[in-house]
Amino acid sequence: MIRNYLIVALGTSRLRKLVGLSALLSLALAITGLAQPAEIVMFDEDDLVGADYREASYGFARDGDLLMLLGPSQDKMPVELNRAYSGASSGLLNWQHVRGGYWEMNVEPEDNERYDLTGFDTLIVFINGPDSISGTELPRVALRDIGGTPSPLLTLSKPENVRVNFRDTGFSDTSSTTIVLTPIYRDALPTDQRRPGYPDDLRITFSDVPLDTSIAAIGAPSTPAHFKVEATASQLQLEFSFRDLDRDRTLSSVGEFIDVRMAETEGAARTVTTWRIEVTSAPEPLSPPGNGDVYHLVLLWDEFALDSDPETWQRVALPLRDALSDPTWNATQVWLPVFIHGGPNDIPKTMWFDRISVIRNDDIAFIDEYQRLAFDYFWIEANPQNGLVKDRSRATSSVSSIAAVGFGLSAYTVGADRGWITREQAVERTLNTLRFFWNAPQSTAADATGYKGFFYHFLNMSTGRRAGTNELSTIDTALLLAGILHSREYYDRPDASE
Repeated sequence: MIRNYLIVALGTSRLRKLVGLSALLSLALAITGLAQPAEIVMFDEDDLVGADYREASYGFARDGDLLMLLGPSQDKMPVELNRAYSGASSGLLNWQHVRGGYWEMNVEPEDNERYDLTGFDTLIVFINGPDSISGTELPRVALRDIGGTPSPLLTLSKPENVRVNFRDTGFSDTSSTTIVLTPIYRDALPTDQRRPGYPDDLRITFSDVPLDTSIAAIGAPSTPAHFKVEATASQLQLEFSFRDLDRDRTLSSVGEFIDVRMAETEGAARTVTTWRIEVTSAPEPLSPPGNGDVYHLVLLWDEFALDSDPETWQRVALPLRDALSDPTWNATQVWLPVFIHGGPNDIPKTMWFDRISVIRNDDIAFIDEYQRLAFDYFWIEANPQNGLVKDRSRATSSVSSIAAVGFGLSAYTVGADRGWITREQAVERTLNTLRFFWNAPQSTAADATGYKGFFYHFLNMSTGRRAGTNELSTIDTALLLAGILHSREYYDRPDASE
């Protein structure tokens, strides 16, 4: 089977750094003659002292969490004797995590060795299991140094491409209010950082009486509010600050908003603003939200999950750059890997893991990241309503290049094949793009989109009209049409959208 690949030379700083660092590291390794090992294996289960448990391990659970433990002292990691990525057995984690609970499993080296991770860049873990496990529920991994201090946590799965599902976001069908609310992500934390209530849909329930009290913020004193904010799946009631211009204790005037706050990490006391929900329209006759009105913020995101095929081991590559640069632990004297719970799970989960190692120059992870970053440019730096793609990402007011749109149309097919987006998402973005260019004005007007089938090189990202005084471009129109022809050949399923 031919795999659909995408490697594009883009002018983004992150890609340039990746390429530059890779070249420098390759040169350095060539000069030193690969004096250091390319891989350090920290765990490869073959400890048969306890037969059904690993003697060199230590685990515990508290505050309502459950963790399967064996051995005379009931603190050893069970071993899966019938499944292994390499060798004859693997580590076994069977757990249930509740909110407020905690569990961890320390996997000690059999020879009491210490590891210097200087120059290494990736932690590799092979995982498997009898049933699927969502990315939210998968455990997290840390490396503990000789003094017992853990590294920053590494997540086996991060939410990627978190976005608002505008089709399903809004007031419920039974709501009678006339106001319009618009959600805005507040980038106090990266969009791929899991935290209690994120990524999760939100539900704002309105009433004619106070349901909660906002917390004080700059320009927004604490006030009783005729609504409450909850994370839908986790059922967390969330803190918020509230800008109430007309002091009616609800969202009813343009410019009013609530800033929804969430803990930085599970158990953390400090909260940060994650979403701003703002009134952007309040048409007359005004009907403020009250009893029976419910607003839903619905999200979409992508994530790695453990599949349900117990015959196939999944390779997880976790970048170590941030962990190795953290000064709070000693990366030159690393003792052991430790697994720590992920998000809450309603029923016990089972995961097998095997062959934990650190490597340098992980070509597979590097190429995958390079390809994904290239795709992300065309997916993220685009207007999803008309499909126009920015000419460059650094400029906040960048115009669209029609050549970039053509590249983007091809990139969406790659994203669908590689599982970075769904085929339905690719179809929707492609159709929005094609409809825009089909209906775009072609004339001699100075701000037309094109003329006699040719398109202007640069277009306004929002309006799609000619930006400035740039030229009708034969080459860039050809690149746009190449992407359109690619799309025509790729989307060949017998349904109306394709």
